[in-house]
Amino acid sequence: MKYEAAGRVLGRFRASDKFVRGIRGPIGSGKSTACVVEILRRAQLQKPGPDGKRRSRWAIIRNTYPELKTTTIKTWHAWVSPEWGQWQAEGPPTHRLNMCDLECEVMFLALDRPDDIRKLLSLELT
Repeated sequence: MKYEAAGRVLGRFRASDKFVRGIRGPIGSGKSTACVVEILRRAQLQKPGPDGKRRSRWAIIRNTYPELKTTTIKTWHAWVSPEWGQWQAEGPPTHRLNMCDLECEVMFLALDRPDDIRKLLSLELT
Protein backbone atom coordinates (compact mmCIF):
# COMPACT_ATOMS: atom_id res chain seq x y z
CA MET A 1 0.00 0.00 0.00
CA LYS A 2 1.10 3.53 -0.64
CA TYR A 3 0.74 6.06 2.17
CA GLU A 4 0.20 9.78 1.82
CA ALA A 5 -0.31 11.87 4.97
CA ALA A 6 -3.88 13.09 5.05
CA GLY A 7 -4.02 16.75 5.86
CA ARG A 8 -1.79 19.44 7.27
CA VAL A 9 -1.57 18.09 10.84
CA LEU A 10 -0.39 14.60 9.86
CA GLY A 11 1.96 16.08 7.27
CA ARG A 12 3.57 18.31 9.92
CA PHE A 13 3.80 15.33 12.30
CA ARG A 14 5.63 13.31 9.70
CA ALA A 15 7.98 16.16 8.79
CA SER A 16 9.02 16.85 12.39
CA ASP A 17 12.25 15.52 13.88
CA LYS A 18 11.48 16.67 17.43
CA PHE A 19 12.26 14.18 20.21
CA VAL A 20 8.67 14.27 21.51
CA ARG A 21 5.76 14.65 19.12
CA GLY A 22 2.04 14.13 19.43
CA ILE A 23 -1.00 14.22 17.24
CA ARG A 24 -4.68 14.44 18.00
CA GLY A 25 -7.79 14.45 15.95
CA PRO A 26 -11.21 12.90 15.52
CA ILE A 27 -11.92 9.19 15.16
CA GLY A 28 -11.01 8.03 11.67
CA SER A 29 -8.61 10.89 10.95
CA GLY A 30 -5.61 8.62 10.33
CA LYS A 31 -3.63 9.13 13.54
CA SER A 32 -2.89 5.44 14.11
CA THR A 33 -2.01 4.83 10.48
CA ALA A 34 0.34 7.82 10.50
CA CYS A 35 2.10 6.35 13.55
CA VAL A 36 2.45 2.90 11.95
CA VAL A 37 3.99 4.42 8.84
CA GLU A 38 6.24 6.64 10.96
CA ILE A 39 7.62 3.65 12.90
CA LEU A 40 8.41 1.83 9.65
CA ARG A 41 9.97 4.95 8.11
CA ARG A 42 12.11 5.71 11.16
CA ALA A 43 13.23 2.07 11.42
CA GLN A 44 14.50 2.26 7.84
CA LEU A 45 16.31 5.54 8.60
CA GLN A 46 18.12 4.00 11.60
CA LYS A 47 21.89 4.13 11.20
CA PRO A 48 23.31 0.65 10.59
CA GLY A 49 25.43 -0.92 13.32
CA PRO A 50 28.95 -2.28 12.71
CA ASP A 51 27.43 -5.46 11.29
CA GLY A 52 25.29 -3.50 8.80
CA LYS A 53 21.98 -4.18 10.62
CA ARG A 54 19.47 -1.37 11.29
CA ARG A 55 18.13 -2.27 14.74
CA SER A 56 15.28 -0.48 16.48
CA ARG A 57 12.76 -1.17 19.24
CA TRP A 58 9.41 0.55 19.57
CA ALA A 59 6.46 0.53 21.97
CA ILE A 60 2.88 1.25 20.98
CA ILE A 61 0.90 2.10 24.09
CA ARG A 62 -2.83 2.23 24.75
CA ASN A 63 -4.85 2.39 27.95
CA THR A 64 -6.10 -1.21 27.86
CA TYR A 65 -5.36 -4.52 26.11
CA PRO A 66 -8.87 -4.62 24.59
CA GLU A 67 -8.11 -1.25 22.96
CA LEU A 68 -4.83 -2.62 21.68
CA LYS A 69 -6.46 -5.70 20.19
CA THR A 70 -9.56 -4.13 18.65
CA THR A 71 -8.02 -0.96 17.27
CA THR A 72 -4.26 -0.53 17.34
CA ILE A 73 -3.09 -4.06 16.50
CA LYS A 74 -5.81 -4.28 13.85
CA THR A 75 -4.45 -1.09 12.24
CA TRP A 76 -0.86 -2.36 12.54
CA HIS A 77 -1.79 -5.60 10.75
CA ALA A 78 -3.61 -3.68 8.02
CA TRP A 79 -0.21 -2.21 7.10
CA VAL A 80 2.25 -4.85 8.39
CA SER A 81 1.29 -8.47 7.84
CA PRO A 82 1.75 -10.82 10.83
CA GLU A 83 3.52 -13.09 8.32
CA TRP A 84 6.35 -10.54 7.92
CA GLY A 85 8.83 -11.58 10.55
CA GLN A 86 7.64 -13.12 13.79
CA TRP A 87 4.31 -12.18 15.41
CA GLN A 88 3.84 -13.04 19.10
CA ALA A 89 0.24 -12.52 20.24
CA GLU A 90 0.75 -12.90 23.99
CA GLY A 91 2.70 -11.31 26.84
CA PRO A 92 3.06 -8.54 25.55
CA PRO A 93 2.07 -8.74 21.89
CA THR A 94 5.25 -8.16 19.87
CA HIS A 95 6.12 -8.06 16.19
CA ARG A 96 9.75 -8.72 15.18
CA LEU A 97 10.51 -7.71 11.62
CA ASN A 98 13.66 -9.10 10.00
CA MET A 99 14.01 -8.03 6.39
CA CYS A 100 17.27 -7.43 4.53
CA ASP A 101 19.29 -5.18 6.88
CA LEU A 102 16.29 -4.26 9.09
CA GLU A 103 15.68 -5.72 12.56
CA CYS A 104 12.69 -3.93 14.07
CA GLU A 105 10.87 -4.94 17.26
CA VAL A 106 7.45 -3.41 18.03
CA MET A 107 5.85 -4.12 21.42
CA PHE A 108 2.20 -3.39 22.19
CA LEU A 109 1.72 -2.35 25.82
CA ALA A 110 -1.32 -1.46 27.92
CA LEU A 111 -0.92 0.88 30.88
CA ASP A 112 -4.38 0.64 32.42
CA ARG A 113 -3.22 0.19 36.04
CA PRO A 114 -0.72 2.23 38.06
CA ASP A 115 1.42 -0.90 38.46
CA ASP A 116 1.73 -1.09 34.68
CA ILE A 117 3.94 1.99 34.66
CA ARG A 118 6.72 -0.30 35.94
CA LYS A 119 6.67 -1.91 32.50
CA LEU A 120 8.39 1.22 31.21
CA LEU A 121 11.22 1.29 33.73
CA SER A 122 14.53 0.48 32.06
CA LEU A 123 12.75 -0.26 28.78
CA GLU A 124 15.20 0.66 26.04
CA LEU A 125 13.39 2.04 23.03
CA THR A 126 14.56 3.76 19.86
